[in-house]
Amino acid sequence: MPRNNFAVGPERAPPVADAGWRVAPAWPPVEARTLRERFLATRAATLALCAPLEIEDYGLQSMPDASPVKWHLAHTSWFFEEFLLREHEPAYESPHVAYRTLFNSYYQGVGEAFPRPDRGKLSRPTVAVVLRFRRHVEERVSRLLDEVDSQGRCGQRAAALGGALVR
Repeated sequence: MPRNNFAVGPERAPPVADAGWRVAPAWPPVEARTLRERFLATRAATLALCAPLEIEDYGLQSMPDASPVKWHLAHTSWFFEEFLLREHEPAYESPHVAYRTLFNSYYQGVGEAFPRPDRGKLSRPTVAVVLRFRRHVEERVSRLLDEVDSQGRCGQRAAALGGALVR
């Protein structure tokens, strides 16, 4: 087995720690401010990639195995909503209950996923609504990162995801 950050062994933990596992030493501690800045910079870079697109382009699906831009923008918000906000904000509620299924890709452990070949057929939510959802998640994740404990952590999952953000 190749030795990388995703290898599991006595000295390594999986990237998202389960009960009884610790986050691998390969995930260096990161200051919350730096993590927040990198999170927001990554989010901005994603939107910059979309800058040349026209609104009609966001919903196109060129083939069954490639999801539309609009869906990806929502999915990358759903991911942080599902794996950070739901865990660390017990009272958190998604702007829409359907997002948990619509924007899940293949994480069967958290619920059903909308079929990939059909994602280009979704006229709703609109691009404007998806962008509002992104801003909502960015604000909540930013707030969460501002509230991390004095050791710069907000739980094992956040530490593991934080490691992914700084790479």
